[in-house]
Amino acid sequence: MKKIKLVIILSFITSVLVFAHIKITPAKAKNYIGKTETITGIIDQVHLTNTGTYFLNMGGKFPNNPFTAIIFKSDASKFGDIKRYTGKEVEVSGMVKEYKNETEIILESKKQIKFVKESNTKK
Repeated sequence: MKKIKLVIILSFITSVLVFAHIKITPAKAKNYIGKTETITGIIDQVHLTNTGTYFLNMGGKFPNNPFTAIIFKSDASKFGDIKRYTGKEVEVSGMVKEYKNETEIILESKKQIKFVKESNTKK
C-alpha cells in the first residue's frame, strides 16, 4: 500500500513540474504583455539601427516577426558579439511589453538571454 501511495505522489509531483515550465513561443508572447516571462525561439534576424539599437527578431524577419528582443546602445557592450545570436534558439527573459503594436522584451543584462542548447554556441 505504501508503494502505491509513493507512486501516486511521485506521479503528481512529476506532472506538476512538467506543467510548471510552459514554453512561450514568439507567436504567443502577445498573450503575456505586462508579465515577466521567458520567450523561447530562434533569432531569425539581428538588425542594428543607425542609433546603435539592436533588434533581435524572433518568429520571422521584420516586418513579419511577432516578437522582438531589444538591446539599446547603452547596454550593447554587455552582450559581446550580438550578431552571434542569429539563427540560434534562445530564451529571452524579462517584462513582456507592447510598443506601437509590437511585442517586445528590452534586454539590459546578458543574464536575460541564453542559448537553449550548448551546441547553439558553436559556429
